[in-house]
Amino acid sequence: TFVLLPFMIIYLGKIGMETTQIGWIIGCGWILGSIAGPVIGYFADRFGTRFVYFCVMFLWLLSFIGFAYVDNFYLLVLMSLLNGVGRTSIESLLLTRMYQSAKASEQSNVSKLNYMVSNAGIMIGPFIGTELSKHYGVEVFIGSALIFLLFLLSDAFFQVKKVREVDKEIISLTATLSALSKDKVLLWYILAGTIFAIVFIQIDSTLPLALEAANQFQWYSPLSLVNALIAVVITTPLMNWSEKRSISSMMFLSVLLMAVGFLCFLNNWIPFYFLGFIFISLAEILFYPLWRESIANLNPSLQATYLGTTNFSYIGYFIGSALGAELFVWWGMGFTFLFFAILSLTAFL
Repeated sequence: TFVLLPFMIIYLGKIGMETTQIGWIIGCGWILGSIAGPVIGYFADRFGTRFVYFCVMFLWLLSFIGFAYVDNFYLLVLMSLLNGVGRTSIESLLLTRMYQSAKASEQSNVSKLNYMVSNAGIMIGPFIGTELSKHYGVEVFIGSALIFLLFLLSDAFFQVKKVREVDKEIISLTATLSALSKDKVLLWYILAGTIFAIVFIQIDSTLPLALEAANQFQWYSPLSLVNALIAVVITTPLMNWSEKRSISSMMFLSVLLMAVGFLCFLNNWIPFYFLGFIFISLAEILFYPLWRESIANLNPSLQATYLGTTNFSYIGYFIGSALGAELFVWWGMGFTFLFFAILSLTAFL
């Protein structure tokens, strides 16, 4: 995933897509994934997480093959929609499988481990994607599909024993979705996550465009490495510290750090970009693991379904990618990043 994000931006430009089209293609993948999340979570609770995981992985694999062979804008949008289902659903499915294999008292440690492992991919992904974009094209998509196929096949040989079972609520999909819509605490969590996602996606969508326009795209990989390295090193001590504080105070601190990070981008000076990434990394560490774990604990009997609702926040990635590209064309870099700095503060409201 993190290999393809910067690679896709450059690749789409090479095949003739305009800046706004790139923003729509990158962003629209989050639409179907955000809507499908609770439905996929429901099927995971009903028919088993592992079975649904295999189905989603296979769909994700097919989308990579599609990217390799189409160059029409509308077909690329379709491939992005299919890819979004896999990209947005697989994390909640994997997290559910990990929670099921750990005791309730160890759930916080699972969240930390999951977050650190994910950031290991974030650490090397953008660097690899940037380098591959200089030398390769469709081969990257074919290679990604083959890697996913290998990963999918290898998973069949591992049996994970569940150590924690909960009583499942066997109710219809319609009743489940109705119950979710009436859970006001859940809705507020989703709203906060959506606003945070709108702002956070800018470092993967608008920022590469801004750096490329300023002939400084070569700095994107080092910036991403700093972001991921800080996340890997600081996650455990920072989360241990945050566990002793209230959720509301940590949410406020996270959006404040995010706003300060984007204000650092107003000065087109690379050292300030690195400083901004440090603030954004701290904001990300404080927000996402605590946010997902809090949602998972709202209803343990429908844990996969509730974790699936976190996908609704991914529509923020669509809005953020498309809006960021449009604002960048209209306003330029300075006013665009100022707008998102201000917007990030509303996540706490």
